[in-house]
Amino acid sequence: MGAGKSTIGQKLARKWNVPFIDTDQWIENQYSKTIQEMFAQDGEKVFRQRETEALKQISSTSGVIATGGGIVLKEENRKLLKETGKVVFLSCDPKEMVRRLNGDQSRPLIQRLDEEGIVSLYKQRERLYKEVAHIHIDTTGLSITAAVEEVEKRIRSFS
Repeated sequence: MGAGKSTIGQKLARKWNVPFIDTDQWIENQYSKTIQEMFAQDGEKVFRQRETEALKQISSTSGVIATGGGIVLKEENRKLLKETGKVVFLSCDPKEMVRRLNGDQSRPLIQRLDEEGIVSLYKQRERLYKEVAHIHIDTTGLSITAAVEEVEKRIRSFS
C-alpha cells in the first residue's frame, strides 16, 4: 500500500530476468474489469475471493509477485504466501504512505478514507504482513534503486 511493491518488483524481475506478476493486474485481466469496477459492481467479498483464486494459481510461478495490499486479510492467503516463496514486506512511514497514495484513483478502499483512516488500515495490514514476511524492509527515504539493492541483498543473505 504505497511502499513500492509494484515498482520495486518490476525492477527486480527485469534485473533477474524472471516474470513479474502483479495480482491486481492479473485479476483485472482475468475479469476484464478494473479493481475499482469490481468493488463497485461485485463488492469487496467477491474481489477477495478472486484474489485468493489468483494467488493459488500464481503462487506456483517462479518469479517476482506483487500482491494487492489487502491479500493478507484472509488467513488462507497468509498461509499460502508463507509456504510458497520468500515474502518480502515493503513498508514505509504512514505519513509517507499517505503522501504517495494521495490522488491514487485505482484503490477503492483508499479513496473513501481520510489520512487517519488510511493509517489505521495500514496498521491493521502491517501486523498481518509481519506475520508472514520472511524479510521486512522499510522503504521510507530510500530511492527506488536503493530499495531494489536492499531487497536483493536481503534475499541473498536469507537463502
